[in-house]
Amino acid sequence: MSYFNKNSSPSNLTRSSHYRVKGLVLKHRDMGESDRLVTVFTKEYGKLVFSVRGARKTKTKLGGHLEPLVYGDYLIIRGRSLDSVIQGQILVPFKTIKNDLKKMAESIYVADLVDHFLQDADPQPDMLDLTLAILTQQDELASNGDLIMRIFEIKLLEETGFSPALQRCADCGIEINPSRGQKYPFSAASGGLLCSECSLSHSNWVRSITGDTLLLMNYIRSNPVAKLTGLVIDGDWLSELESVSRWYISYIVDKPIEALVFLDQVRHSLKQ
Repeated sequence: MSYFNKNSSPSNLTRSSHYRVKGLVLKHRDMGESDRLVTVFTKEYGKLVFSVRGARKTKTKLGGHLEPLVYGDYLIIRGRSLDSVIQGQILVPFKTIKNDLKKMAESIYVADLVDHFLQDADPQPDMLDLTLAILTQQDELASNGDLIMRIFEIKLLEETGFSPALQRCADCGIEINPSRGQKYPFSAASGGLLCSECSLSHSNWVRSITGDTLLLMNYIRSNPVAKLTGLVIDGDWLSELESVSRWYISYIVDKPIEALVFLDQVRHSLKQ
């Protein structure tokens, strides 16, 4: 599904003091006594930050349209230093996600990852389509959130140019054909697999990964989201994939991902 309004274009921004955007709200934070700053991921213009005056007042209707994990249509007015949202309409509320604590925590993690990987005002339409596809799958009652998170992480790395080398040595380029049951050195710093010779020169940010998980990563990378969400995957493979993905992403981002802490807290509380 494409959410892009083809009649919009960046040039329209120069013709009027008002413009419209459709986008996914990634986060918000308070500003002043009653206002908010909201970060919205739009297809046309990328990640933008807007002010919302009076958003925290109890009688405002606009605040609910700009909660995280809402996809909406927004009317924007230009400002001297910051543009402001003055009208909004919810297009996709993702209600199932909002009513399930684990799904919500997982989806906030998705939004936080997107925020970390995106630069401001840098259009990434394929990334937005991917994010909306993932949230749409999350919004299904019977969805497997653990699998969907792993799919998103791998697809996100691909969309942003950080996809690791899975079938060749990231240093020398020699071909490597992973086999099930075998272990291989994997370097975050080099960006993927290492051959046995190249691995000797690495000591930091290197770990082993099984051929089973490498084959799974390559399968996920090579297939569309809709084909992947129904997979039944061995629990050990999924656990290793989570460990490797988190480790690799932490090297790239190089700062704490706050939503991951919240997700782990929720998962731990639900196991008790």
